[in-house]
Amino acid sequence: MNKKYYYYGNCVSLSGHRIIEMVDNAKPVTLKTIRKHCDGVDDWAVSAGYAVGNNKGLHMKDDYAISYYKSKYCGTPCYYIYWSSIEHVWLDVPIRLRQNDTVWQLC
Repeated sequence: MNKKYYYYGNCVSLSGHRIIEMVDNAKPVTLKTIRKHCDGVDDWAVSAGYAVGNNKGLHMKDDYAISYYKSKYCGTPCYYIYWSSIEHVWLDVPIRLRQNDTVWQLC
């Protein structure tokens, strides 16, 4: 299965009221589900300080303080990782919505 959810941004850079709607309608999922559907999770994990693969250190699967969800952001299906009180959002889009490293706003 091809991964079709791409990293879009986090609650710091996205619309606050849209994030609240997303969180209010979220359903918990597993890390396995996130990895199955979302592109770049290992890259995100490394940037957040997690160990990946056989590397030593804290792995996402062992961190009790991280959680995973499925929801909608601006009506678009999404997954997000709640980490360090920040929602990191992956959207169901055919291409990454980026131009010149600036996230395009859906709504």
